[in-house]
Amino acid sequence: MDLGTLKTLCWDWLDDPNGSYFTDAVLQIRLNLAHRELQKRLISANKEYYLKCQKTNTVAGQQSYLLPSTFLQVIRFEWYEVGTSATAMPNKIEQMTPNQRDLLTSRSGDPQSYTFGKTLNLEATVLFWPIPDRVIEVHLEYSYQ
Repeated sequence: MDLGTLKTLCWDWLDDPNGSYFTDAVLQIRLNLAHRELQKRLISANKEYYLKCQKTNTVAGQQSYLLPSTFLQVIRFEWYEVGTSATAMPNKIEQMTPNQRDLLTSRSGDPQSYTFGKTLNLEATVLFWPIPDRVIEVHLEYSYQ
């Protein structure tokens, strides 16, 4: 079913076949809201229904990394030795609580925890602790908008 067929079907259900009361723009907004609500319910019912995986390599000494623009919620955060993700065991990265984040000291090593932040341009970022001291491959599995 394409969008045009869906709109025609909705106008028939609403007894407004000409779209005189429910205009095309209003119907489009309502369909988008319904789609968003359905997506939220599917995510809460099965968190892996809408799932993407973003892979990136860390830079030694860099703590903050931009999140994908479609990011909604973390499903899993893991890291691997570079080039071994197909065969190696994942190293899980856990989310920090606000209290843990407040007590952090500067330390380098392999990431064990993450928290969220924002850049000066208000772009969403993830911050790792300890700060990566070598290049590793990070996998972010997330539900998206």
